[in-house]
Amino acid sequence: MMILRVPECVDAVLNDLQINKVCKMLYDVATCIGTFYRANKVLGSPEEASRILLLEATRKCMKALFNMLGMKTLDRL
Repeated sequence: MMILRVPECVDAVLNDLQINKVCKMLYDVATCIGTFYRANKVLGSPEEASRILLLEATRKCMKALFNMLGMKTLDRL
């Protein structure tokens, strides 16, 4: 549900010119996905496909937010 709030956050940043809201959104998304990942098995679970899609959507969302901050992201470690 957190990544669904990203467009709202971007609109608020554009209206208020408060870039710190992007940082807060990044932190919130990272915290939520970390909690999800620790609590749920992804690979080998019956919901594997939908969970991988959620992780991919989160990755794309976080990449866009990092780009707004002028930061490059790594594709692999």
